[in-house]
Amino acid sequence: MLTWSTVFETKLELIDNQHKTLFEMVSALTDVAPAERTEQRLDQILDALFDYAQEHFVDEEVLMTHYKLDEQYMRLQHMEHKSFIYDITQMRNRVTDAEGLSVQFDKLARFAASWLVYHTLRVDLMIPKQIALIRRGKTPAEAFAMVKQGGCSPDVSKLVLDAVLHLWDEAMERVHALEGQLEKTKNHTDTARQA
Repeated sequence: MLTWSTVFETKLELIDNQHKTLFEMVSALTDVAPAERTEQRLDQILDALFDYAQEHFVDEEVLMTHYKLDEQYMRLQHMEHKSFIYDITQMRNRVTDAEGLSVQFDKLARFAASWLVYHTLRVDLMIPKQIALIRRGKTPAEAFAMVKQGGCSPDVSKLVLDAVLHLWDEAMERVHALEGQLEKTKNHTDTARQA
């Protein structure tokens, strides 16, 4: 499902190696045979992904601080990192028998893959560009502003768009589930008031 290629490279060895590992971990969700898709196996994969992602996010944020990247950019990175951890935790807590573990494996894999593609291509690839601009004398704010203006190739744009569309679908599914829960709560409250 998710394959590493040079299009994702930041040319920062630590970050690229960690991204490769994250790609492998996310792909592991879809590689599990249907008969092996148990809650225990899902927990093992998610525990490892959760722990490794947190380690990676800390390393990435330390690197950005070391190179004195723009504060606004670093806040964006931190917010996206926290959001990923939150979303994975929420999705993990939503595993239900009605939905089936196999479906949940696929949903988690699709979400994590889409998030990783989007985040790597649209956010993380800004890191080396900013570092290069700062080394050439630009302020962190100038470097971030310049990098934000930059576009990407049609191939990268397609990957990003596909990832965003998958993330949008997942968000809409969550909204619909919340609306259903809200309606049930409202009906329960109305029934209780009438009694």
